[in-house]
Amino acid sequence: MRKILCLTLIVITTLGHCGCSNFLYVVRAANYGEYGVILKQMDTTMSYSRIHPGIPGVRDDIAVMNRFVGYAKTLPDKVEIEWQLAELSDCKRIIKHKSFVHKTKDEKIYTRKAGCTWSPLENKVYRKVIDLTEVRQSEDAKMASKTIRIGSKRSLSIFFVFRDDDLTLSFDSRRTNAFK
Repeated sequence: MRKILCLTLIVITTLGHCGCSNFLYVVRAANYGEYGVILKQMDTTMSYSRIHPGIPGVRDDIAVMNRFVGYAKTLPDKVEIEWQLAELSDCKRIIKHKSFVHKTKDEKIYTRKAGCTWSPLENKVYRKVIDLTEVRQSEDAKMASKTIRIGSKRSLSIFFVFRDDDLTLSFDSRRTNAFK
């Protein structure tokens, strides 16, 4: 009985110190504008150079950018993002639909395009500095990495949405599943 108790304490101690308390977050991006988006600067560990226009609520239209470079366990104070719009032509697939996000009053018809020819627009280059202070101080960030139950934790999801010359940021905390 004593051996089982000692093994149980070792396992619990190991789980408590295995790095499980690391700050978990993921950066995502989507394009809900009319043009293609060419990312010229967005310092994330997983880079996409182009983001096709998509439809809100369609999972495949969201690019997972992973984390900010040099910030594996925390967030930078601010990030600078530069993007250029591109005219898309000769698309192999075009789908038009309203948002798939539940309980939204968004009546706009979005256009999802894929397999297109990209023509960068020289006069449509934009740059924006995003202050992440609000994100860092939020309850969602404080919840990141907290264990909900064995194998499941909270992760901060930071979401950049491009709408042509506009860029917005939203964030929330989500549950992760270590067994997937």
